[in-house]
Amino acid sequence: LDSDIQYFLSKWKPEDLYDPYDHDACNPVHSWMPSAIKTFGAFVKRYGLFHAIRIAGAYAVKRFTRAGTRFFLFRKSRFFSRKYPAVLFVSFSLTDLCVQYRVRHIVEYLSMGGISSAVIGEWETKQYKKIVPHVRCIVLFRTQTNRSMESFLAVARRRGIPLVYSSDDLVFLPEYASYFPLPTTGSHRDYQYAAEAARKRFAVFRQCDYFLASTPSLAKAVDAYGKTPLLIHNGIGTEQMRRSRKAVEKRRIPRDSSAGTRVIIGYASGTMTHERDVAVAIPALVSLLAAYPFLELRIIGHLARDASLRPYESRVRYIPFVPWRRIQDVLCECDILIAPFCLDSPFTNAKSEVKFIEAALVRVPTVASPIASYRDAIHDGVNGFLASNDYEWTEKLRTLIESKEERVRIGAAAYDAVMKEYAPSALLGETYAALTTIIPSLFKDAKEIHNN
Repeated sequence: LDSDIQYFLSKWKPEDLYDPYDHDACNPVHSWMPSAIKTFGAFVKRYGLFHAIRIAGAYAVKRFTRAGTRFFLFRKSRFFSRKYPAVLFVSFSLTDLCVQYRVRHIVEYLSMGGISSAVIGEWETKQYKKIVPHVRCIVLFRTQTNRSMESFLAVARRRGIPLVYSSDDLVFLPEYASYFPLPTTGSHRDYQYAAEAARKRFAVFRQCDYFLASTPSLAKAVDAYGKTPLLIHNGIGTEQMRRSRKAVEKRRIPRDSSAGTRVIIGYASGTMTHERDVAVAIPALVSLLAAYPFLELRIIGHLARDASLRPYESRVRYIPFVPWRRIQDVLCECDILIAPFCLDSPFTNAKSEVKFIEAALVRVPTVASPIASYRDAIHDGVNGFLASNDYEWTEKLRTLIESKEERVRIGAAAYDAVMKEYAPSALLGETYAALTTIIPSLFKDAKEIHNN
């Protein structure tokens, strides 16, 4: 055991081990483990040492402490400060990509307004139940019911603490289970699991008074349940802006001469559930790869290889999932980014415009399907393109492939639009409006904050 731990320590620096937004550090560790071990255990599982560390538990933490690192211990004491947080976020995960937009960034916006907040995992509700009477609002992001959660919610209701359910899609409504975009390789058991998870989320949702949505379409979907809808769009964070600027600065360095006149189309998938979405653009991509020998395609993330692209495999590159801290560097290498969606699915029509935001931050133009959020964000031909059929996908991509000036113009306009509508300073106003609906006295200097 000691040898295994020493081997693990020799391979990784502490700063590499914990990334709260890293998909690779998924959350498979059980709730009985100490809080400080959770993410550590996830990384260990990837490298075959999970069982050793799982048995070690607190010993592994002790080893890190003795080595002069308190990296995994800060979680244990994050609430023991001079005052309790005003807003407590309870999330189904601390590592999933959507947590970045729906929890971490909102925490940042609250901080800009002088509001203290904290984030815990749904498996930690028993541990932190004692702080519930001291907070002013609880936001539950995609959490599922269990015995510990029910006890946690009961304390909040007895104390009159406002409960807000938050989600970035329709995974919490069982009636939409048939539309859940599971991978094409999914079995009947996968669908059963997704439906059961939806029922568990719905059990928490129906106990809340408010619903926090990322898009107007999502807010409208819960009208029948009598919840007060709140809207905070997905926005960008300061670290995301900083990393995007660095990526753009690197791109200004001239490429080597072997790059020639190549044009790269990119598609980034955060999960394995977008196979049907990307299939919307495949016919156009196939025809364009055939027409332009200098055209390349990069598919980033958890997606199966499409058989129709096989004749052009020398120009199609599949890149494994890239964590959000490095995704801007990868997106920046592309000349065009696409965001296809199935238009006949109410599930995808409730999705947010994240792909447009991430592309615009590195000044890359986007061609997207016209679901509701993208129609609101993209002005066709001004700061991006909308394509609803194979012909439009082909022609609008062709326009960008053949004109570098058009790519630069559209990319610059998209960047300006995102910095105006989705920057932290812009989203602070939405955050203020949403939370003062629940607690009017939450912001002390509401008028000054709103104006700023």
